[in-house]
Amino acid sequence: LLPKKKLLIKEEIRTKKPNNKKMDTNKDENTTYSAKNTFKYEDIIDFESELKNDDDYKMVFENKEKKLKMFHKTEGEGSEGIKKRHKFYGYIDEDIDLVYATMRDSKFRTTWDTRALANILEEVIETANPVCGIQTMRKLGQYVVSNREFLSMTTSIQVPLNLKFEDGDAAHSYYFLTKSIDDLDDKYPPHADFVRGFIHYFKLKIEPARVKKGFTKATTKFSGVIAIDMAGWVPTYAYNWGVTYLPQEYQENIMKGCAARKEDNRTAEEWIKQDPLLNIMPVEELKKFRAAKRKMKKKK
Repeated sequence: LLPKKKLLIKEEIRTKKPNNKKMDTNKDENTTYSAKNTFKYEDIIDFESELKNDDDYKMVFENKEKKLKMFHKTEGEGSEGIKKRHKFYGYIDEDIDLVYATMRDSKFRTTWDTRALANILEEVIETANPVCGIQTMRKLGQYVVSNREFLSMTTSIQVPLNLKFEDGDAAHSYYFLTKSIDDLDDKYPPHADFVRGFIHYFKLKIEPARVKKGFTKATTKFSGVIAIDMAGWVPTYAYNWGVTYLPQEYQENIMKGCAARKEDNRTAEEWIKQDPLLNIMPVEELKKFRAAKRKMKKKK
């Protein structure tokens, strides 16, 4: 990977504070967010179904030593063009809560992520269920590919697991849901130095790795499905290289971020308590989710 290049961005862009005010949908001047733009708890059921879909995906990369795999979709929805989906799996030898805090802490991300030039939480939509946020991500380009920017809707959901950790604590997983929204360019115009891409599909799960009698806190498994239109001009070879080796770069970055967080004494537990985008799955939604997963298991 090429070293990060310096890019002059106004400091206020990096440090802009999120707008945490609740939306007042009764005022015409305020932006309204439809169900199409926000997320539902059921969205992770669709994601789980895609993770279990092995028939429509072809493996294109594997690193057995690092336990990494990458697949490209070859059949069905999301198998062609700019909406083509890519699925990946891997492991990080860190506690799941530390991994979550590392991934979600936007202000800290630019200190360890080799591609992150800015990660801004623009506003929190507390009227959504689950609570969602609008975020701007600015990414460093590579080789002949220029810098990219993504304006997206995002949320996180914590899901309790049936089994416990080895020490008896209740275990849980986290889901990250992100997608671009194309009707907010006036409210959040593109930055002049970036090409604005579009995230058609980005869903990621982190979960504690399984051991014989439950889960371990020592290792976290990550699984994701993405479909991203980089927009602008991107050579085919550069795009294929990027999506193929994404899991390895992702794994290395998260491990570096976890190490930096521990060195800086940034505790995961305290940060998670204050995370405005974390939703604990309600009991009724959890029942639906577990019933859906049982059906998927029977079909297999």
